[in-house]
Amino acid sequence: MKKLLLTACISAAAATANAATDSYNYVSGGLSLLDYSESGFEDYSPKNLDLGFGRRFNEYLAGEIRFNVGLLDDEQNITIYDPYSGYYYDESLSLKVDYVTSIMLKPTAPINDKFNLYAILGYSKAKFTAELLGFSDSMTYSDTTLGLGFNYSIDDGTDLKFEY
Repeated sequence: MKKLLLTACISAAAATANAATDSYNYVSGGLSLLDYSESGFEDYSPKNLDLGFGRRFNEYLAGEIRFNVGLLDDEQNITIYDPYSGYYYDESLSLKVDYVTSIMLKPTAPINDKFNLYAILGYSKAKFTAELLGFSDSMTYSDTTLGLGFNYSIDDGTDLKFEY
């Protein structure tokens, strides 16, 4: 059974220190799409709200703590066979993100004054709830977090980022 959890995120970040120093705190927020894969099922892509707190230590390294909560569930229609009646039924199976928490290091490669490439390396814990026929079951996963991204500085203190 293989599980895959990926995040694509676009967010705005606001820095809490002046631009004269390389070290500062920041807050980020945005929307993300998580892809969940389970053997034997179609992929699910619930939508989430992200909130992050970070500390940029220098031009090349930051640390972040992130929190995600589910906004919109994803549903798939599945066919269920009832052996007692001999009938097949189409039912909706929904997947909801209860939360995702992450702690990460963020090594950064500045390209110019406005554009940075970065990696994220850390640990995440996620809780999902699946619902079918009025019954629900929760699953909790934790694993290493790895990703790549870039951010573009719109102005002093506001960035647009994308990561995978």
